[in-house]
Amino acid sequence: MPKIVLRDEKTATDIRRLIVYDHAGGLRLDGWDLGDGVQAAFGAREYEWTLDVAASAWPALVKALGGADGEDVFEVIRRTCSDEPERLHRVIADGAIPHAWWHRVGD
Repeated sequence: MPKIVLRDEKTATDIRRLIVYDHAGGLRLDGWDLGDGVQAAFGAREYEWTLDVAASAWPALVKALGGADGEDVFEVIRRTCSDEPERLHRVIADGAIPHAWWHRVGD
């Protein structure tokens, strides 16, 4: 199962993780933030979310990320998003990539 860790940051006050992996035949972007930064933004110390993209939308995602037709979606993500983890979420959510979204704020 492909898995890409786009972010795994730990400071004295915060933990931030962003992972992409194969999930139920599609792709899941899994984010989790904990700490003072979340408290300042949301009034609670924990924020977690998932964004799912069905395999049928992978060609559009590859194209939106600048990959070539037929290129492996996980390799394109690794190449184009590792240095800018937020890019994948932005391309999916702000573009025309069909997806399902779930999130939760709270301790």
